[in-house]
Amino acid sequence: MSNQPAEQKKLTKTQEVLLEMLRENTGRALCDSGDFYGRNYDRNQRRDLVNGPCATMEIEAAGPDRCCVMVNVSLFHWLSEILEYDEDLTKEFQEFSKHPDREDSYDLENMEAFAAFRGEDPATTNTCNHDNVLDQTIQFVRYTDPEDKYSDIVLLQVHGGCDLRGGYTDPKVFRAEQYRIWDYDKASIWCDSCRKYWQTDDGAHWYEDGGCGKGLRELESYPLLTEDVEDPELQEVFSKIAEISEAVERKDEDVEKMSKKFPNQEGTWKKQAEQGEADLLKQADEVQAGVTGVIVALPGGRYSCPCCGKGRLQPSF
Repeated sequence: MSNQPAEQKKLTKTQEVLLEMLRENTGRALCDSGDFYGRNYDRNQRRDLVNGPCATMEIEAAGPDRCCVMVNVSLFHWLSEILEYDEDLTKEFQEFSKHPDREDSYDLENMEAFAAFRGEDPATTNTCNHDNVLDQTIQFVRYTDPEDKYSDIVLLQVHGGCDLRGGYTDPKVFRAEQYRIWDYDKASIWCDSCRKYWQTDDGAHWYEDGGCGKGLRELESYPLLTEDVEDPELQEVFSKIAEISEAVERKDEDVEKMSKKFPNQEGTWKKQAEQGEADLLKQADEVQAGVTGVIVALPGGRYSCPCCGKGRLQPSF
């Protein structure tokens, strides 16, 4: 899926349900650290989950000749892509859970019992126990639809709290293409110029063209340009880009100060800052242009393609 947010449009029923789950108040527990660290459901009240990016990326140096690539995939966008809400099955599950024989059962027990009763090959997963690229934890029970062997039924909970031992939403039931719900460890990074791409199935190793060997090179095997680089030309590139990055940060700080001082002119200050920042980003691009063999961290949270030296790396799933 492209990392560019889609134009504003009417939400599907599935998206509406997912938004409700992501913002559902899952309460607080005595041993929960949420009062200090915050809780997912509370943060999601302030996030634009619909129009936000489908994935974000951060690259750090991991020695002189390697880097660490981290991608966070938007849970909302990922679930919207692979799931379809089933209202009838959700109601059936809720009635199943209310049965007198189950009044002392907790949600996950009910989910597993319903899957065993209703379908075939049930399996329980909590993504915190596995390599994954999602920006929020989910817990689910998946089973094969007995009426469609190529379709899965997913009883889903979103972790809305802080401590992973509790704070899960009320379960909802969805349909999915067979086994897609287990793709929580898959993502891709591609260059918007040369179209070179890398894929991961564990969030740590990024395979060129989705494979290895035969001259293919993993993305994390490229170094991130740092001040420790020995090549004089690359030292100059790093120094110039560092200066531009500092100028960008100062502009953001100046806008914040002037907006507080002259709140009635906030729009004017922001417009001037956006133009100034665009000019600085262009300068950084000109300095970096043509640099290959290394990844260059550019202002605005951007990273250069180590293969062509022209494009920008884009995370996706």
